[in-house]
Amino acid sequence: MRPISRLVAFVLILVSIFAGKGILAQQKWTLDECIQHAQEQNISIKRQNLQIQSSKSNLQTARAGRLPSLSAWASHNLSSGKTVNFEDYSYINTEYQDGNMGIQGQLPLFNGMGILNTIKQQKYAMQAATAETATLRNSIAIQVTGAFLQVLFAEELHQVAIEQYKITLEQVESTRVFVEYGRMAKADLLEIQAQAAQDALALTQAENQVSHSELTLAHLMNITELKGFAISHPRFLEISDSSLRSPEQVYNVALNSLPRIKGAEYRVKAYESGLAIAKSNLSPNIGLSGMYYSRYSELGVNPLSPTNNYSYSSQLQDNSYGRVSVNMNIPIFNQLQTKNQINQAKILALDSKLALDLAKNTLKQEIQTAYSDAKNALARYDASALAVESIQESHNFVTERYESGLATGIEFSISKNRLIVTKSNLLQAKYEFILRSKILDFYRGNLIKL
Repeated sequence: MRPISRLVAFVLILVSIFAGKGILAQQKWTLDECIQHAQEQNISIKRQNLQIQSSKSNLQTARAGRLPSLSAWASHNLSSGKTVNFEDYSYINTEYQDGNMGIQGQLPLFNGMGILNTIKQQKYAMQAATAETATLRNSIAIQVTGAFLQVLFAEELHQVAIEQYKITLEQVESTRVFVEYGRMAKADLLEIQAQAAQDALALTQAENQVSHSELTLAHLMNITELKGFAISHPRFLEISDSSLRSPEQVYNVALNSLPRIKGAEYRVKAYESGLAIAKSNLSPNIGLSGMYYSRYSELGVNPLSPTNNYSYSSQLQDNSYGRVSVNMNIPIFNQLQTKNQINQAKILALDSKLALDLAKNTLKQEIQTAYSDAKNALARYDASALAVESIQESHNFVTERYESGLATGIEFSISKNRLIVTKSNLLQAKYEFILRSKILDFYRGNLIKL
């Protein structure tokens, strides 16, 4: 190989190793850090947190419905013209000032358990919103895990491409020497050079795949600056079915622990409380009310001393009035509004139960699919591992024959490409199994760890 060609190849390999990795990387993200950052920066989670705050506010409002309401008023009037003098209930035509003030309150005693059911409804709604937020966080965790593993997969493929390209470059050099000494035909050199060009293309594609995988992960983490972005590689990734549990076992645990199901159950309870609220409108409403009131007027006359000045403060004291009453409102007919509200509440309650059943069925299907994919991936991994071992030995033999001039460049290229494909299949099965097994562990309530 010419010196310039060697230099170009060396530079290409160095660039392929460090491209997108950030030689000056300041931080390597672990999976836990990626998940935590993604959850903290995710806009959907932030919006869902606002829904929790809104639900808490609605619950406080519902609880406050048991408290009395109290209000006060005061007014001072300047009147002119013909009006009624409330001191003696005679008609007068003059200008005068008067006013009144008072305080009143109401306390609900019974409304068909409407207040209590409203409190229950808002409590369940808040719990559902909290569970839905946890569900969203879980979804983000699974997505980030998949993207993280995809980066690891792409980087391993990239490393395989680098190694294969280096081997091919060495074969190009040795073939060139064999051609110069007449041990190989020039066609063999052209064939191995074509293989080197294909490996260079595969290396570029592997680099692009790494960059694309990192970009996908960074987007999930809401990171816009990719300079220096890199992930931390776990020391050991176990490939074993010892941690796998049957779909039935995983489903039974997930049914009682996953917030997705809890949220759907809380929604059912909330809509059932809504139905109870609608039915409470059929019940009489009983309430306690009270008022304390007084008035004054410059036309006022002291009945005990008509000729003396009658102050406003004295009038307020003399004209005070108080009342306490128990009120009952009995619904008789309101244009079928209550009946329609009850029917609508029944529909919503039934729909929430169907939504719960759908969530359970979807969960069961996801677990069954993940388990089946994990078992299939493990079987492919075991088969690919044996295939890699066998094909590697075969390739070593073909390489020896090629270097001895007993095999053609075409035979070497076919053997080499077959080895690359088998290694790629091995890596794909490896990371497919890891992802599916981690999802199953997650469904069982375990944190995702690599």
